[in-house]
Amino acid sequence: MIERIEMQSLQIVDSVTITVLVDNVIEWSGSEKHENVIGASQWVKEKTRDSIYVRGGHGLAFLIETKVGESSYQILYDTGPAGELLLHNLVALNLDISSVNAIVLSHGHWDHFGGLISILKKTGRENIPVYIHPMMLNPRRTFIQTIEGEKINEFPPVPTFDEIIDAGGKPVVSANPILLANNTILRTGEIPRLTRYELGFPNHQMLVEGEWIDDSMVIDDNCLGIQTQSGLVIVTGCAHSGVVNSVKEIMRLTQQTNVRAIIGGFHLMGKKRTSQIEMTISDLKKIQPDMIVPCHCTGAPAQHLMSQELSDVYVTGSIGNRYVF
Repeated sequence: MIERIEMQSLQIVDSVTITVLVDNVIEWSGSEKHENVIGASQWVKEKTRDSIYVRGGHGLAFLIETKVGESSYQILYDTGPAGELLLHNLVALNLDISSVNAIVLSHGHWDHFGGLISILKKTGRENIPVYIHPMMLNPRRTFIQTIEGEKINEFPPVPTFDEIIDAGGKPVVSANPILLANNTILRTGEIPRLTRYELGFPNHQMLVEGEWIDDSMVIDDNCLGIQTQSGLVIVTGCAHSGVVNSVKEIMRLTQQTNVRAIIGGFHLMGKKRTSQIEMTISDLKKIQPDMIVPCHCTGAPAQHLMSQELSDVYVTGSIGNRYVF
């Protein structure tokens, strides 16, 4: 049965603010074309803090705040590769997330999971909902058979259920779409693979019941959708499902076609991605988003071509940037 989130359940927000806490890039130039892009130097006002000293790292973390009337809700989407990095940037940006309503993980890779335990402990609270897919905690690796032999790269482990609970988290496990933050944020379930060119993560494997199995689809990958007055704001982690597949799934679940912004990792890095990059850009042009912010794992070649082919809507991502809709 195909699931769809009813629009009377997913609230239209009065505003949403997305703050980049962890990314690969620090870029201070901002965006001259988009007034809703606010650089850290513009919003970090506390004199005892200096946003110049944020640190970059291979990973991603977003603080997302939605507002409806007088009510506001905060979630953390991913936690970067390490607690030290995430906690440092929170101090540099003068942010307190001790009252965050929930933590959502985009998929089970260390560069999105690494700061989870540290941030749970930092809040000092118990039973903070941590939304995960049932396969996210399984060990991962890449496996390539070459003429020289097997090449195996085992990924750093992610926390266990017990570690999450001991740190103050309350795992909420589901492979299906979920509404969060008083129904103002939609987390997808498993994302259907509709395009032929978005190939996931070739040679990627998962350990299941003692056996390494193919997981080139990275089946636990999800993304977020927020419905604003001006259209959908879509946030991806790595988009192992494909950024186009991810956007189409949010559009299908909400039955909305107007895309205000797409922000996050697009996973287009690598030497053999040229054709995929070109086809992704072609489909993004058809979707016609008002803004795209390719972060983290998108890769420099893809970002460069997008900045040329989608120049009117392209924004360079940066730690400390805020995107306000």
